[in-house]
Amino acid sequence: MASTLLLALSACGTGIETTDKVTDRDVKKVEDYYAAASVQSSLHIEFDSVASWKPGKRFFVTSDRIALVFEHAPEQLHLAGKHLTYKGYETGSLLDNRAVVTLRFADAEREYRFCTNKELHELSANYQVPFLVDEDMVSRVAKQIVGKTLYTRTRLWYSVATQQLVDGRQYVPVKVDSVLPGDDALPLKVVFTTVDTHEQAMLRLSCGKSIRSRDFDAMFSLKNPQKEFPEITPENWLRITRGKVALGMNKVECRLAKGSPKQIVRNPKHDGMGEYWYYDGGEFLHFEDGILKQYR
Repeated sequence: MASTLLLALSACGTGIETTDKVTDRDVKKVEDYYAAASVQSSLHIEFDSVASWKPGKRFFVTSDRIALVFEHAPEQLHLAGKHLTYKGYETGSLLDNRAVVTLRFADAEREYRFCTNKELHELSANYQVPFLVDEDMVSRVAKQIVGKTLYTRTRLWYSVATQQLVDGRQYVPVKVDSVLPGDDALPLKVVFTTVDTHEQAMLRLSCGKSIRSRDFDAMFSLKNPQKEFPEITPENWLRITRGKVALGMNKVECRLAKGSPKQIVRNPKHDGMGEYWYYDGGEFLHFEDGILKQYR
């Protein structure tokens, strides 16, 4: 979750809100909210099998390291950020007499060859050439979400201009502007504009379940999450969207704000139950009877 982006506060904070005591069953409601996203993907991501590729199919180059996988590529080959066109494939026999497939790509200057070391029937629909993003896949995703209003589940936003991480907000409505090719690990970049402040940013997504924590349903929600927790005050909800907490907030609110803790330690006391939530970077939350009493 986005708690890894937060800086540990230098001192314990003070709050102005007080909320009712909540039980572990209430906290489980938050866990169920996150778990619901893993049941079935809200986004259909489809790849074409290599056998169905047609000449002219376009691919986006994610890195100059692609020169390492192309046969006889020039040493100083700069293709990152450019587009290659698929030209077709050839088959050739190796020592084991397998008819392995060599894929042919081209730009305006030359042709490039990539040996798959596989036969055609072994190249399944999820086969991907290193350092290339299938632009047809990107277009299919764009058709599903561009123009729609979604709700962010993370504060891992990126600047469109600099491509660097920025301090984003979670659980806020955004309108999707475009979907662009990303990189090898996270092949999709979803560019959006916030509904309330008209700020433009983007999220980087994995395809399917390759990196489960960065797939579509981990990063976006189709439904307004605030409606799932109507008991939370507007003041505390604003804190939650920015990953902040305040004294007097309950465990549901803190779980939404900070994400799942790395460790939970419970200390029964004569007058109730003490509980510590520990996060990366030395950050912790201290609850007494489910209410936040101290944090750092």
